[in-house]
Amino acid sequence: MSRLVTAAAPFAVALHSGLAAAQHNLPPPVTPIAREIYDLHLLMLGICAVIFVGVFLVMFYSIYAHRKSVGHKAEQFHGSTTVEIIWTIIPFFILIGMAWPATKGILALKDTSNPDLIPRSTWTNKEGGREPRPAGRREVGPQVAGQK
Repeated sequence: MSRLVTAAAPFAVALHSGLAAAQHNLPPPVTPIAREIYDLHLLMLGICAVIFVGVFLVMFYSIYAHRKSVGHKAEQFHGSTTVEIIWTIIPFFILIGMAWPATKGILALKDTSNPDLIPRSTWTNKEGGREPRPAGRREVGPQVAGQK
């Protein structure tokens, strides 16, 4: 039992320091597109974490259960077309599953059909007055004295 505790101690320290470093993430999102990007970041991080854990669990199980000291003899399966097709198709579907929300996010980022803000120019027209702004839109830019 003490061997197990001694072996698990470094993992516990790494987990604790990893949780302490959780504050080093993207800044809190403010706009809807930033929230979408943040959610996309967490989704991709989750997918990568699940793949990492799954691959390492299968690898450690295979190393432990099929070791030579138990009496297993190495099998040759490098000529198996089925295995080669499976480990080609699975990553393809994973990439498609990751590319779909990323593409939707990029297209939403590039969409300028209904902007929240319209930049305001500080120049005046020939008559010395300012151009009227569209109704219902906020202006961004330095405030001019006496104008709203």
